[in-house]
Amino acid sequence: LDALEQLCRKHPIVAYVCDGVYSMGGFAPIEGLLELQEKYGLFLYIDDAHGISLFGESGEGFARSQLPNELGERTIVAASLAKGFGASGGMLMLGTAYQEELFRCYSIPHAFSASPNVAAVGAAMASAKIHRTSELRVRRDQLIDRIALFDDLINTDQRGAPLPIRMINVGDEFAAIDFAARLFDDGFYTSVTFFPTVARGHAGIRICLTASHDLSDLARLCNKIQIHGQSVFTATEEPH
Repeated sequence: LDALEQLCRKHPIVAYVCDGVYSMGGFAPIEGLLELQEKYGLFLYIDDAHGISLFGESGEGFARSQLPNELGERTIVAASLAKGFGASGGMLMLGTAYQEELFRCYSIPHAFSASPNVAAVGAAMASAKIHRTSELRVRRDQLIDRIALFDDLINTDQRGAPLPIRMINVGDEFAAIDFAARLFDDGFYTSVTFFPTVARGHAGIRICLTASHDLSDLARLCNKIQIHGQSVFTATEEPH
């Protein structure tokens, strides 16, 4: 934020592009960004693909739930419908009708893309209805239970965080790939993170929990992580 404020002081127009929720865990400092916007007129473009459905009273996402009711002309929130929303495509949350007109007239993807997939549109509409019912809370509670189970069995830097992303730090890139291959052989698909997604020498396994994961399967996954981790972990904190 300090570096961003220096840019705001130096330049009359500054646009800041960020994730609302980071794919490796963590959140954007929305409150601090709003202070800079109020003070310097900072333009914010926030990608909240990982926050949609997980945060907000109706699943509007982390960023939108932290922002004022009126976005105004200096804030745009983008999000994916293919993650927590369970459909495909994307959305834009705009603060003014003029912004919508600009996108409809000049956005290349909007003007020249093929027609939307009808099945995807139907899925998005059905998901939107779920977001307006108590089922959203039920599904969130199921996800919370699965996050808690994983955190009880495996120690990560994200323990206790509400975001359902957990990073198993390995260190060496080839060791991380080998670790993921062992888990795959056991029936668990996980993604390997390495440079440039993370710094060199900080490779690891990225695990994304969902409300649909079976609790017994999660317990077995944690057991396999502990078994294979004994030979590949280089992080300072071992899982328990």
